[in-house]
Amino acid sequence: MMNARPDQALALRERLENLPELAGTAIGRVPFNGTQTVPAKIGKLQIPTLITPSSDGFLETLGIPLLRGRSYTREEAKRNTRTAVVSESTARQFWPGQDPLGKIISFDLDFHNQFTDFEVIGVAKDARFVSISEVDPLHVYLPAAEVPNSGKLAFRVRGDRNAALAAVRSAVGSMDSSLLPSLDMVSLDSFVSAERSLYRVLLSVSGILAVLAVILAGVGVYGVMAFLVSQQTREIGIRVALGATARSVLKTIVARGLRPVFIGMAVGFALGAAANVIEQATEPSRVSLLLAVFGDVAIYACLAFMLAIAVLASVIPARRALRVDPAVALRHE
Repeated sequence: MMNARPDQALALRERLENLPELAGTAIGRVPFNGTQTVPAKIGKLQIPTLITPSSDGFLETLGIPLLRGRSYTREEAKRNTRTAVVSESTARQFWPGQDPLGKIISFDLDFHNQFTDFEVIGVAKDARFVSISEVDPLHVYLPAAEVPNSGKLAFRVRGDRNAALAAVRSAVGSMDSSLLPSLDMVSLDSFVSAERSLYRVLLSVSGILAVLAVILAGVGVYGVMAFLVSQQTREIGIRVALGATARSVLKTIVARGLRPVFIGMAVGFALGAAANVIEQATEPSRVSLLLAVFGDVAIYACLAFMLAIAVLASVIPARRALRVDPAVALRHE
């Protein structure tokens, strides 16, 4: 990827296309380096959609497979024809169960509530332009001779990377030596590495905080449950004195102690499910609502952990009370 003015990018692309060290060249916005979202309209549905103005060969240069149809040609890109290539997620959401090719999608490119119609001519595989953690839910590629607010020239290296970069510098210098001091070539891999490193740090910190939160919650539940059961020492002594078996006493104490835990778990699960429903309604994703609400394994792991803590907090004090002589337990205050 190389920074340049739009007019420079067009001239440079023509020069670089003939280099044997490069497998492809294109102009457009590249992942993790600025995006543009505009209102899109399909029938009565209007929703903000990520767009990427780009030249011909853009998808091929970035290695994004074309699943159906075709991409726009160089002549179409130069004339800024009203054709578009949509991502598979976009096609699935805007035209579920239908063939998206030939469909019309309108964009308010100037935010003046004036929509321009584009014909869908291709469907591309989902990509990650905004975040490395998830694919873009809505993404449309539009042809543009000069990419607005962007002069990124993207090229794919063939063979040795250092030799390819040297060839690019030589081609730039032969075209206009004044460009060399401001020449800025950046590998897309650097953006990907930076994004991955950031998410690794965030995941590590989040994981540590989550473990600490669960441990503290477990300690709190154990302390409260142990205290409540210890207050029933006198009741346990009476039950034993009246002939109740240790097993029946334990079952009663554990069932009584787990009642508020189950109520709390039910309330928490309901609130979590409601939050997932609201998130699905405001930010639709490819994950079904049922899977979003009930498919998170971490929720069940936390619930099982809390349940185990509550059982231990009920059983241990109860067994300790059962070992106390009934006469002593009856005098317990």
